[in-house]
Amino acid sequence: MAKEKAKKERKERETPLSERQIRFIAEYMRTGNGAASAVAAGYSDKTPAAQARRLLKNPLIAKRMRELTNSFVSSKVADVREILEFLTASMRGEVLEPMQVNYELKMVKPPVKTRVSAAKEILKRYPTDEMSKAQIRKILADARLSEAKAKQLEENGHDVDDSLSAVLSKIKSADEATK
Repeated sequence: MAKEKAKKERKERETPLSERQIRFIAEYMRTGNGAASAVAAGYSDKTPAAQARRLLKNPLIAKRMRELTNSFVSSKVADVREILEFLTASMRGEVLEPMQVNYELKMVKPPVKTRVSAAKEILKRYPTDEMSKAQIRKILADARLSEAKAKQLEENGHDVDDSLSAVLSKIKSADEATK
């Protein structure tokens, strides 16, 4: 088992991506549309969705796409923690904002309305009531169900995009019926 894994990893390191695979990655990163990206990269237009699925399952392609995605992440982009810290500081009045007073620009604590808005944004991320927690559990369960169905359909050779749309519309209909 360990030998097979090592052999596979060695093969992945030694095998470069083809020109078509590189074009597919570039197009997919630009559009997010697998089928159109496969055709634009030069693959057959007879079964582009299936080709895109095969390409996206390729470990070398997945690795390259992760590398590209990670290279886009920058220290200039705020992460979740930084955003929550800013919202908390705003809510507490620790952040000052410019305000014109008698033709003079002064730095003042944010108004109560802004502070309440920051508090609401924080609470959205930390639900406290049972109803919100139940809604989140339902959303997570629906997502897991959809992922499992998509995986099952993919394994059986169905077009996942069409099948997933049908499943999601059924879930939406069921949600509307329960309201």
